[in-house]
Amino acid sequence: MKNLIPELARALADWAAQCRSVSRNEPLTIGGLDRSNSSRALDSMFFVDGIEHISPSGTGPVEFTCFEKLNTGTLRNSFYPEVFLRHSGFEHYRLHLELTGSFALKIKIATPGQPVSTLLEKVLSPKGTDTATGDGTARYGIDIDIDLRRDVPKNARLFWSVTALEDGAMLHNGAWRALAPKSVPGRMLVVLRTFGRTADILAMLESAQRQAATDNGYARMLRNTFFMILDTSTGIEAADYDTLKHLNSLNSFVFRGPNMGGGGNMSQALLALSGAVKASGVDVGELLLLDDDLLISLESLRRHWAGTLMRTDSTIFTLPVFMKSQPRKMWEDGAFWGRFLGRENLPERNAIAPRLLRHNLEFNGFDHLDDMAGAHYPEYCTFIFLSLPYSRFRELGYPAAFFLRGDDIEYSLRNRAEGGRTMSNPNLAVWHEPAHSYAQEYMSIAHGMMINMAYGQEKVDDFLAFFQQRALAHLSVGDACGLELYGSVLRDVLGCNVFLEPGFSDHYLTKLQAFKAFDGLFECIPDEVLNTISQGAAHNGQVVGRFGFLYMPTEGHPDLERVILENPHAETHRVYRPADPQNLIRVNRAASELFCLVDRLAQEFDSVRAHYAARLKATSQQEFWLQEMALSSSPGPKVLHLPLTSQKKVGT
Repeated sequence: MKNLIPELARALADWAAQCRSVSRNEPLTIGGLDRSNSSRALDSMFFVDGIEHISPSGTGPVEFTCFEKLNTGTLRNSFYPEVFLRHSGFEHYRLHLELTGSFALKIKIATPGQPVSTLLEKVLSPKGTDTATGDGTARYGIDIDIDLRRDVPKNARLFWSVTALEDGAMLHNGAWRALAPKSVPGRMLVVLRTFGRTADILAMLESAQRQAATDNGYARMLRNTFFMILDTSTGIEAADYDTLKHLNSLNSFVFRGPNMGGGGNMSQALLALSGAVKASGVDVGELLLLDDDLLISLESLRRHWAGTLMRTDSTIFTLPVFMKSQPRKMWEDGAFWGRFLGRENLPERNAIAPRLLRHNLEFNGFDHLDDMAGAHYPEYCTFIFLSLPYSRFRELGYPAAFFLRGDDIEYSLRNRAEGGRTMSNPNLAVWHEPAHSYAQEYMSIAHGMMINMAYGQEKVDDFLAFFQQRALAHLSVGDACGLELYGSVLRDVLGCNVFLEPGFSDHYLTKLQAFKAFDGLFECIPDEVLNTISQGAAHNGQVVGRFGFLYMPTEGHPDLERVILENPHAETHRVYRPADPQNLIRVNRAASELFCLVDRLAQEFDSVRAHYAARLKATSQQEFWLQEMALSSSPGPKVLHLPLTSQKKVGT
């Protein structure tokens, strides 16, 4: 780390020197056209479908035939102003259009439960503009000022449409803009950490370079953005990042370090960044923590950068997360942890599970668009996309020493406990894919227990009920793996000697390897075969039970001849006979140990709770992570790629 920090500090200083500050009264694009619709099937999420409607993708001007229309009243191109009205210092807003030829413009307002209304209707033509020519072919610009506080109701969605009034009319640019009320440095630092997804990182950066090459607004934003990447992939070397040498629009710094999991790697990256910022004296405005396996348009990134330039507070910003495999389906828009769950929906933290907000909403046509307009404050968000002022990071400290699962939840709850809030910005979106496994369940439950104990769950009763229910469910289907999984969680939590301790990552790596044996029992089995198993058993008067590999119903399932467990994320199955003698021995042993551990939890809860509250606080401190880096047996951090400006200085 000592050798890494000076190089990173120089790179930050070089980046800061070439950044272009935002000037007072500079018009900033806070909502340009998102034309990243790469599939015809998704066009209606970007532009309204219909007769004589067009849905442009890619870059460049959009050419119309007479009476063709472009309508932005969709998820990706509506403008949701509430986040700006509540958390930014912008005061003057406008719609900016650059056109050739004549158009009919409409600006509309939508609010939940109300008919869509028209804010403005106007014919646009080059006549009377500074660029007007006799044949009307000149490109001209129009600015339409809008007073959001006076003319637009609370919790509104704005959108606009243009209809060509002649063949060959062209739209060159269409954007919501705001005037900067003051001058600011306008710097944003993006931190990514990856293990095994180097190619995804490079693809994302290459795409950003391509888009910036044809859009000055994107190039402006990228000039003020610094990408810091920690790659902990096995065997990664500088040559793996040679592609970045040709991406001259990007400021990117890549280094290699030991693999400490998601939370550990984020803290490792932030430790290096903190030292380098201090050494360089660079004023970093916004700090964006980004995942490595997401799809995000450069327009979303630009909207976020512009939206944070005039912050009035330290609210954490996040965004709606959609599924890659079902791109119209929202996976979550933030969440509450351990609260508002089950039949009672209690506000107390009493469950080891998330209440995902807007979970599984399908965005077809205009469905749910107006519901997105209100200010949306989840209790927590994930490191898929979490953005905060750099100064707020310095106040909150480092993510907890969790290998995977829960580090971002704890960080959000820590922010909340210290008076902060989290807001989701509906002008942004990412696509990601959820996944789950035995190892991830182990970490989710163990870390969830610690989070609950540190953030409000003072009684053991709900923990006891949870483990008893899980025991009964897995007993009812004769599943030894599930019983052993939850026994392992309790054994390690009660031990108070592996979680949140120095050298924590070694424990996880050993545990992950052990749970691979459970995953190895699952295989890809075609539905044809699974159906044959069920049909054959039914023909013989036998019962086959088919369940998810976790969280199957707790009621009894008597006389099961066979069980089919399914992991829907991996699309794999396991088939077994519950009454197999060896399986029964393993089930009975695992169940006996699990019930004994549940009894121990009841007896030791108060001391365990105090222990983990203290350890969570300890691992948020810089001293813990400095010690952790010193303890690591892996080779020390090594720079793999410097920004081009820094490379030139090293060369001279």
